[in-house]
Amino acid sequence: MCCQRCGRENDEQAQQCQGCGIALKTTLGQRPSMQHSMGTPAVAAYAGFWRRCAAACIDGILINIVVFFVYFIVPFFMSLSAIKISNAEGLGFIIGMLTPWMYFATMESSSKQATLGKMALGIIVTDTEGKKVSFDKATARHFGKVFSAVILCMGFIMAGVTARKQALHDSMACCVVVLKM
Repeated sequence: MCCQRCGRENDEQAQQCQGCGIALKTTLGQRPSMQHSMGTPAVAAYAGFWRRCAAACIDGILINIVVFFVYFIVPFFMSLSAIKISNAEGLGFIIGMLTPWMYFATMESSSKQATLGKMALGIIVTDTEGKKVSFDKATARHFGKVFSAVILCMGFIMAGVTARKQALHDSMACCVVVLKM
């Protein structure tokens, strides 16, 4: 059995990895899972960088379509009414800023645990114990993406090089992105 943490090949009957000491556990018909020796479960099938990148592209296209509509079309129609154009543009800006937050936080904290892009690629967002994330945690994860982007997108690139495939915003919110089982 191959350890999902360090990659070392272990005997099929082994209870612990001989390389890193993590307790190995497999259930019939399921993917291997890991359990840290301190008893905290962790999911073994972390979603990789490119799968996450493709999901982000799908979500980005969808969000941009919605934001375009909200930011440009709504103020246009509001300007035709009695509302001043400056108020309409301000409202469009506010709604355009709130839309991505509500999309990501609501979808990732829902029973689906994924945005439409993540659903299309078979990945979900969980906390580090494999449980569904709360709206607050999904919100923290969403706004943490600002920090991932500000440092020359290195926070996003971390998802390709860390052991648990966590980007900076995942680490900040104590979340992981895993393959849906």
